[in-house]
Amino acid sequence: MNYPPSPRFTLPLLGDALTIGSDMLAGYGRLSQTYGDVFVVEMLINRVMVLNSLETISEAMGRDEFQGRPRFQALIKARGSETEPPGIILSDGPNWTEMRRFTLQTLRDFGFGKGGMEGMVREEVELFCQHMQETTSADAPATVHGRFGHIAQ
Repeated sequence: MNYPPSPRFTLPLLGDALTIGSDMLAGYGRLSQTYGDVFVVEMLINRVMVLNSLETISEAMGRDEFQGRPRFQALIKARGSETEPPGIILSDGPNWTEMRRFTLQTLRDFGFGKGGMEGMVREEVELFCQHMQETTSADAPATVHGRFGHIAQ
């Protein structure tokens, strides 16, 4: 595989942790001065590609090659699926695209992302705050136990 440049000295298990240091942002900044805006570091047993500028990140997010998800092999095997990981978190490729599209459409159908829902939430919060002010005294601690009707039961 043809990877971007990376630090040459890596330690087993620690990877490039000593090169990066305790301040990850500063460490990536130092590495970008040497290797450019795109480089690879070793994290534990994984290679991690670092995109170190807004322009590079914007360009990469528009390309299909960067739309994949990491494969969490231990979780996939524990769930019993060797080929297609289930769900939106573990899936990848066309399966992930389909799951994402379905999830976003379903959430939109329930009103997420629409101004009407924000207004409903604000109204409920205002009513709850008003109720708390009316039913609690200023010198006693307030409790929300039992204040949510059917939710608290």
